[in-house]
Amino acid sequence: MSTRTPEDWGAEYSARLVKYRRFSDKLKALLDEMLELKGMDVIQVEARAKDPGHFVAKQRRKQYDDPFAQMTDIVGLRIIVYYVDDLDRVGELIAGEFAQDPANTHINRLTQAPDRFGYESDHYVVELSDLRAPLIDWAEYAGIKFEIQVRTSLQHAWGAISRKLAYQAEEEVPRELRRQLFRLSALLELADKEFADFRSSAERVFVARRDEVEVGELDAPVDASSLEAYLDVHPHERTWSERAAGLGYMSYEPLYDDSRGGNLSAVLHTLEREGVSRLQEVHGILTDAERWGEDVLRDVLEKTGDIPPTAVPIDMVHILILVGTGAADETVDDVAWYQELVTAVKEVIAERRS
Repeated sequence: MSTRTPEDWGAEYSARLVKYRRFSDKLKALLDEMLELKGMDVIQVEARAKDPGHFVAKQRRKQYDDPFAQMTDIVGLRIIVYYVDDLDRVGELIAGEFAQDPANTHINRLTQAPDRFGYESDHYVVELSDLRAPLIDWAEYAGIKFEIQVRTSLQHAWGAISRKLAYQAEEEVPRELRRQLFRLSALLELADKEFADFRSSAERVFVARRDEVEVGELDAPVDASSLEAYLDVHPHERTWSERAAGLGYMSYEPLYDDSRGGNLSAVLHTLEREGVSRLQEVHGILTDAERWGEDVLRDVLEKTGDIPPTAVPIDMVHILILVGTGAADETVDDVAWYQELVTAVKEVIAERRS
């Protein structure tokens, strides 16, 4: 056993802290990039180097001979995902990109006993892979083990609340409260599963709607799945965005693959307010817009003055739907566009009514 005190080790750790913080920052940037490249949408990625006081406290408890070699969470990262079935996808990414320490890696949802207290996240202890460790910008971190926690938002909520309650293990909970706490953790686990099942069901509905649209079946009610399927199959967004840019609208360059974002909800709100309830009606408006759409977009552009709109594809379709339905001023006012554009669209609708 080492003759050095925890404070001695702590002093050395403080001297190395800048390096470990730099390592945690690099790992976070790497994980962010890998998740983006794999198309994995997560809530957030967190990273930290252990606080020096926590380092000393852990060394005092564990009495490591060499904490820099044996303490596996000096650098720690946490990936918070939306759905429980995302845990496996992120786990596969970690296993493929880093060298894993099986003895210290714990996939709790696969190994935890059904009557075990808590709703815990997955913990991976890893180090740089043989391919990455020799690279010039990673070489100084070769051989350093670090921990990656992967958890859902509900597991994260459990962790935060249980820490606040100061119950880290079953034996710490007063006996008369254990049953209630078991129920809470079970409810969170059930909710995670139900959210994952709901996502799977929503994806099946979307595929079914898209298949219907592809064969010309447009009897479905208007909702997020059916409208998105319709716009995926019919090129109205791209067509009208290109035409608008040709008229003088600012060209649109998406920052993300999904250029619709929350704007699809705004279109759905307009359709509901104006009583458009079936896809066939949406199709009729946008088909009819081939006759008058360019004139409308030209008039809107002229009325916006010195602030030309950007030819966001979903927004161009939205303008045509607003004009095609003769939307009420209150409906247009509800759209989160800048005031000059809102006013221009209302004026065009009013002119077409007269």
